[in-house]
Amino acid sequence: MINEESVILVVTARPRTESLDKARSILVEAAPVVHQEKGCQLYAHHEGAGGSLVTIEKWASHEHLVAHANSPTTVQMTRRLQPLLQGPVDVTVLKAISSGFSQGSL
Repeated sequence: MINEESVILVVTARPRTESLDKARSILVEAAPVVHQEKGCQLYAHHEGAGGSLVTIEKWASHEHLVAHANSPTTVQMTRRLQPLLQGPVDVTVLKAISSGFSQGSL
């Protein structure tokens, strides 16, 4: 069953080639703290082709997402990542479509 209030994000950052290791370590360092934030249902980092760093997030509600976005951990992480990136971060906000099966949702 899908929680209608949940918010899912796909966040893609594209570090400069020489900054990939540093950017990856910043994300990994922040993850344990974010996992403890109220409303965090999923916060997982992935590396895509060409060195893109993709974070898939699921928050219990929009309010939890806003609290996360304004948390000291997220503000500091963003501040540290910005100079390492080729350009702005892409953020896609998703809402689940029920397919009747638990395997069909995050």
